[in-house]
Amino acid sequence: MRRIFLFVMAFAMLLAGVTGLNAKEVTTGYGAHNARYPGADAIIGTPTPITNQPPEHLIVTIGTGTASNGELDAPTPYGTWYRNFRQQYLYTAQEILNAGGVAGMITSLGFEVQALNNCSPMPNFKIRLKLTNATELTTSFDPGPYTQVFFEDGFLPVVGWNIHNFDTPFLWDGTSNILVDIVTTLITGTYTRNASVYYTPTPGTYTCLRYHSDSIDAESSTANGTRSYNRANIRFTLDVSGMGSLEGTVTSGTEPIPGALVEINDTAHSTLTTPLGEYSIHFIDPGTYTVTASKEGYETQTATVTLEADETTTLDFNLTQSTNVTVTGHVVGSDEPTFGLEGAEVTLQGPMTYNDITDAQGNFSIPNVLSGNEYFYTITMVGYDALTGTVVVGSTDHDMGTLILSETSDPPRNVFAQVSDDDTQVNLASSGLRRWSWNC
Repeated sequence: MRRIFLFVMAFAMLLAGVTGLNAKEVTTGYGAHNARYPGADAIIGTPTPITNQPPEHLIVTIGTGTASNGELDAPTPYGTWYRNFRQQYLYTAQEILNAGGVAGMITSLGFEVQALNNCSPMPNFKIRLKLTNATELTTSFDPGPYTQVFFEDGFLPVVGWNIHNFDTPFLWDGTSNILVDIVTTLITGTYTRNASVYYTPTPGTYTCLRYHSDSIDAESSTANGTRSYNRANIRFTLDVSGMGSLEGTVTSGTEPIPGALVEINDTAHSTLTTPLGEYSIHFIDPGTYTVTASKEGYETQTATVTLEADETTTLDFNLTQSTNVTVTGHVVGSDEPTFGLEGAEVTLQGPMTYNDITDAQGNFSIPNVLSGNEYFYTITMVGYDALTGTVVVGSTDHDMGTLILSETSDPPRNVFAQVSDDDTQVNLASSGLRRWSWNC
């Protein structure tokens, strides 16, 4: 009956000149029966802009796409084209930060409906969240555990933004990705339609996973879902009440420094200064922090600041221009620490990268290193473990002293034993051409 219904509907639309539906299969594919999702062209519209957000809340939107799914199509968090479904979306921490988000309590999320399309109320509609390190979805649903943040039996969306206010705020740590899991149970009666929701493609990365069925409970099913690059646009609301702000200028003498990097250490907060050398960072948890200002050609500067709730603190930096200094050192091996290692490669990585090779005495000398910066060093040589660490280079020449490389442990391989004819001696040999003898 369903196939007959689809054929009659498609034929009637063809006669009426409707081109939104056609007979081709969906290229992204959803579910076990692709015939249920004929290749409806994406609906193009204009998402509603977000305005008038209260100052104690930060509204972050991920996705700016203007296409939306058709009434028989996905990805959508709302729909009854199948009688129940499970839908997952993956949003990365970097996406949230890039959109202006900050670590803290998420109090709601929402999806924007372009058209309702005769979608029916969805029984036991619930939204669950999980922090994850996953960067792409597989065909298997993450087993959890999840935190349920919203539930409504018989939820029916409306055109526009549908905001789901959480029963309990969800803490986002500012570094983990967020997995959004949406589940319904079987509707009574027959299937109807899916709501059209705005989405944005994430080319090359699967960020959407869907399972649906007319008879099997979607949540308890162990079947795999179908992945897609198309992911619904989402709006997160974060509670930023009680947070502090930091602002200031970065100069050298009386001149502003544009493009200087200002970082609140051990957090995700950072920014670049404007052409006037100004910076501002908002929505920071109250507390005491170290803040670093840096730019190539200047000595890095770090200061300590205490931020208060609902207050803006000013912290200015005046950077000194770097001078050129020389970094030296002596490299030896743990097997013969009194002899220098010739041919070891020394690398300094910081505002700029510097390299040198040790001489016959194991010495190195790197000139023209920018002063006033911290560098990550790496020393490598065949037969020895790499040596790494950090060195702070001040305003004068710096001697790193004696640096000891540990000899690489190289156990014998393919060892063969041979007993002498008179049984008085055992000879051992390895593929490394080493030989040992023991008298019996």
